[in-house]
Amino acid sequence: MCSPETRVATGAKSWRPSAHDAPFFRIRQESGRIVTEGSPRCEAGHLGKIRGDTDPFVAWNWDGSRLQVWNDRYGFQPLFYWTGAAGDLIISTSLHRLLELGAPTEIDTDALAAFFRLGFFLGEDTPFKSIRLLPPNACMSWQDGELNVSGSYRILCERPIRREAAMDGYIELFREAIRRRPPCGSLAVPLSGGRDSRHIFLELCERGWLPNGAISVRFEPYLMTDDVKIAALLAKEAGVRHLVWDTPQNTIEREWRKNIETHMSTTEHGWIPTVTDELGASFDTLYEGVAGDLLSTCFANSEERQSRLERGELEWLAESLLGDEGYLPKALPVEQYRLMSRDAARARLIRELRRHTEAANPLGSFLLWNRCRRVTGLPPTCLWNQGRMIWCPYLDGDLFDFLSALPARVLLSAEYHQFHTDTIIRAYPRFAHIPFAGKMSKRVSVPAYERRLLRDLARAAVSLGDSTLLRKSYLYPRLLRGFIDSRYGTEIPGLAKFSFYLLQLEALQKRKSGIPVASL
Repeated sequence: MCSPETRVATGAKSWRPSAHDAPFFRIRQESGRIVTEGSPRCEAGHLGKIRGDTDPFVAWNWDGSRLQVWNDRYGFQPLFYWTGAAGDLIISTSLHRLLELGAPTEIDTDALAAFFRLGFFLGEDTPFKSIRLLPPNACMSWQDGELNVSGSYRILCERPIRREAAMDGYIELFREAIRRRPPCGSLAVPLSGGRDSRHIFLELCERGWLPNGAISVRFEPYLMTDDVKIAALLAKEAGVRHLVWDTPQNTIEREWRKNIETHMSTTEHGWIPTVTDELGASFDTLYEGVAGDLLSTCFANSEERQSRLERGELEWLAESLLGDEGYLPKALPVEQYRLMSRDAARARLIRELRRHTEAANPLGSFLLWNRCRRVTGLPPTCLWNQGRMIWCPYLDGDLFDFLSALPARVLLSAEYHQFHTDTIIRAYPRFAHIPFAGKMSKRVSVPAYERRLLRDLARAAVSLGDSTLLRKSYLYPRLLRGFIDSRYGTEIPGLAKFSFYLLQLEALQKRKSGIPVASL
């Protein structure tokens, strides 16, 4: 058996922000004639590879008088658009590209009110009021200055089924989903100690498509998990080479880059871009477990939340999901906190929750079309896909429809992963002795890492100057406390990501290309 190979992702390879290279198309009307710029035709993702509409893709075509834009049924492959009062239009796979081309930078305070409390944007919201995300299953057309956009979620009603039958159906449909997505060239699977990646890994092995590498990552140094240890056990049992990467310590530079590549949509995933660099051309195909955690678990659900949902108590559910106010009251200037109020967040959230009340699993549906599409769907579509094939088997149409129609109470359990855990053990009993990672990670203080994070954040704040989105009277005392109070260490990473997001958002508002992190 192969012993693990450990590498440090240095992030040393040359890189420029993806916005500079992202495809776009622009239409303007000048003196009664149409002027265009950019790519008249574009395809991104998996258009036509599997039944045409399930794996993430987006495409557009301009025939000289009419623009048509369409995407997959889930809308996981991002496309952003802006339209002006005169009928002008810009579309691009990069939000930053729209900003570079002159799209207005007024922020959307209702969208941000929800984002700062939930950790993800809702529906088609972006940080900017005039820029929208293309909806799922979309059909967009522009002709003679008129823009029409349609799209919808795939909301499936409950289909009664026994738990054992549901597990058997899951096993068979997942096998078919993998069979439809064969590897091309060398293949890799990002492997953690959880369920989604394990299910993919074991089914590939079952089919005889042994990965050339199982990739595990030691995430941020302050997070202690047993993911790598358990992934190593799985890889050893299957006879697959196990690669382990340590993430680099250039913290703020990683955040700046990640925020560009994920379109300012999340504070997560900071570790992925530099690991992707290190992968280089090592693997041609990669399998990603996006959506598995929401389609086959009762993530974030409980008996009380489910009962309240069944009684239509959306106001209570919204308050439950919003949580506490955290940094916001002290971190945001008074006027911004008033505009991004809890009332605004609650109202926006309730509007979105109403779109899911008829689903078999309303809370699961809400989280899939929002948190999953806007956060966990970003790695396969925006980060891992650097010149390689990315397969997302949980988005297979037949599998997705089957799991989406499972009644919420089939999935509901004190251990929210239990249904998926039992399904995997039922399908692959040979690996049943290998445990699953715990749900929670332990946070520890890492002084050297924290000092660098504090130093880089301070330099970024100074380089931007006066701020209208972040109180410097909030930030600077906490930076000082971080240097002198060792008990504050575990709070620093969260403070840094939140603060830097606000700093970078304001830099974009001021049409700066970004905080000059290269000098940090």
